[in-house]
Amino acid sequence: MIIDFKDAIEGEFYNVEESIPLDDSLTGSRGGRFLSPATLKGWYTFSENTLAVNCVLTAEAIFDCDRCGTPTTVKYKVPVEETFFKDPPDEYSLSYDDEIVDLDPVINDRVVLASPSQVLCRKDCKGLCSKCGKNLNEGECNCNIDDGKDDTYNPFSVLKNMNNNNSGGAKQDVTVVRLTGNSKPLIWSSALNATNLNSAIKPAKNADITTASKLLLLKTRATKSSSVS
Repeated sequence: MIIDFKDAIEGEFYNVEESIPLDDSLTGSRGGRFLSPATLKGWYTFSENTLAVNCVLTAEAIFDCDRCGTPTTVKYKVPVEETFFKDPPDEYSLSYDDEIVDLDPVINDRVVLASPSQVLCRKDCKGLCSKCGKNLNEGECNCNIDDGKDDTYNPFSVLKNMNNNNSGGAKQDVTVVRLTGNSKPLIWSSALNATNLNSAIKPAKNADITTASKLLLLKTRATKSSSVS
């Protein structure tokens, strides 16, 4: 937006009311999308080689909720207050030439700073079920994630079984291994054997079972060797 105040009378106040298109990139990495051009309202005044601008920009943008992914409208109400000098008093002050000011850089900076660091469709958003992906705001699912009944997809469930297998009280060696290309950890323990190896590897859907077996074998040998010495 350009303010041309060549014909402005010093000390007079001039109304500002403009429709300003905003680039979606101003929402940052969150990938928001402005629904329509923003509205800028306010005033400016010129006096003693100084232009003062006092406006408010309003706009609406759509973002995905951080917890459940639901499209959520975010309202912007951004103060745009700035002073421009013909002869700036310091390096941080803004200047103008030929009685013309381009307000777009100031507006863009203010919008970037006003863009949200977190977006929630509502304050108590429950998010998605980590197993089935259901939106928990629409009702509970039947995955029993927190009741301890279903450990199929829990990569740490083997730790519970280790405690049961260690009735003799011997110290167990536990290692958490994250295989290349796999997003879930593989739990290794001296309590694991050929019978429960598959159950330990199963949670890591993309794990290389051959690699996991070698890890187990090497660790077992190292443990035995340490015991002998």
